[in-house]
Amino acid sequence: MAMKTKVLLLVMAASLLYPQPGYIHPDEFFQSAEIVAGSILNVTHYRTWEFNPEKPIRDITLPYLLLMPAFGVLHQLMPMLDELGVVKSSLLVTLPRILFACANVINFILVKKLCLEINYDHKLALWLFSTSFHVVWIGLMFASGATFLLTFFVLCMVNSAYYNPDFFHTTADLATQLLSSPVSSLPDIILSFLHSLKVPPHNFIMYNVNSSNLAQHGVHPRATHFLVNLPLLLGPLAFDLYWNFTHLLIRRGKGREGWIIFAVIVPVACLSCFTHQEPRFLLPVLPFAVASAAGSKLVQMKSWQCITLLFNVLAFLFFGFLHQAGLIPALSSLQQELTSESKTLKHMPSAYHLVFYCTYMPPRYILLANSQTIDLTVHDLGGRPAEELELKVKQINTFCENSLQHCDIKLFFPGSVEKDVKHLVNWQNMNNFCPHVSTERLPKVGEYLNGNISLAEFMSQLCLKVYSWSSREKES
Repeated sequence: MAMKTKVLLLVMAASLLYPQPGYIHPDEFFQSAEIVAGSILNVTHYRTWEFNPEKPIRDITLPYLLLMPAFGVLHQLMPMLDELGVVKSSLLVTLPRILFACANVINFILVKKLCLEINYDHKLALWLFSTSFHVVWIGLMFASGATFLLTFFVLCMVNSAYYNPDFFHTTADLATQLLSSPVSSLPDIILSFLHSLKVPPHNFIMYNVNSSNLAQHGVHPRATHFLVNLPLLLGPLAFDLYWNFTHLLIRRGKGREGWIIFAVIVPVACLSCFTHQEPRFLLPVLPFAVASAAGSKLVQMKSWQCITLLFNVLAFLFFGFLHQAGLIPALSSLQQELTSESKTLKHMPSAYHLVFYCTYMPPRYILLANSQTIDLTVHDLGGRPAEELELKVKQINTFCENSLQHCDIKLFFPGSVEKDVKHLVNWQNMNNFCPHVSTERLPKVGEYLNGNISLAEFMSQLCLKVYSWSSREKES
């Protein structure tokens, strides 16, 4: 492995050990750590619709395989961490990222083997792969695809046992029926058993072929993957890929150079048939894309490598330290507050209401709130109209007053929408968590350039705001 690749891997390792506040996508939490931590740590968590026991479309095997031992050890160490004053929420975010990065070694091996197979420069390919700002997050997503192909039946059994509490009883009944029934009835018995299995890959496919289901998550033009998502994933390498693919079609090239390019283009073309398109869907093609790029004369130029590195550094800084970057620190601060108040029960509110507006979904497990001792309700409004926020705040205030509860209410929102929010609540305290950039609610650069707002007001829009108020006064 080349020295520059080793240096990049050390930088990546250092970035993992230092908790990155950036929040790249909700699936980082809600398809793995949120589910496992909720079960192992026995804390308040949110199980998304993909894990519906009746018809699950997500596999739980790999998340549990990677995270269950680590979270189990962490659970045993909780009392000691309390005494040492360690910020446990930081561990809960950092630990899964480290484990997923370790699992990602399978992709480094794949990239090297691909290049050796087609006589491309594997050192250059490994360098390109290690520079990608996605490399920390793709371990789980890509490895899970490979696992499905290798151990499909075993995964079906594991998922069935997880999602169906009566699975082992059903399996025992199957064994009894197989031993006691005539041979002619065995096919019907086996088919009945297979029908009872929970098969997330099958459910996933059946869900996604239904266009009405996809429309609930957003409809995109068919060319979004090629025009937007693949360039976002690969940066400058995407344009080199398109050029080589066009050149390949013109000269009708075949052989080793051709199949590695088609290994990228064909899957992306298949995914483009679906109307809901997100960049994360293309993560499995990244190893094939960098292996393909290693054979390009353009990519072999130092200037092009510098451009690629610059793109990934800027993307890493944005997604790692700016994008939705106030949310995790705000939750971490709240976790410490909850821990502190739980030790002094006489000052602890009867209920907590957390309202999130124009932010990504908040991971609940980070709060480490025991549902048996802490009454905590999360109201995630996403990007709904301000009128719905106003209605929700009124409902919470009315509920707390009528129930005579001492409620602690917090409203989380990006500073770029503060003007729309400020008049809706009578807040008593305000905290800022900076920086925080929401691409759905970008800071108003035009107003600042036109002199309508000051520099301080503009910088305030680059923060996550937390308004807090309590029902204590009205209770008394």
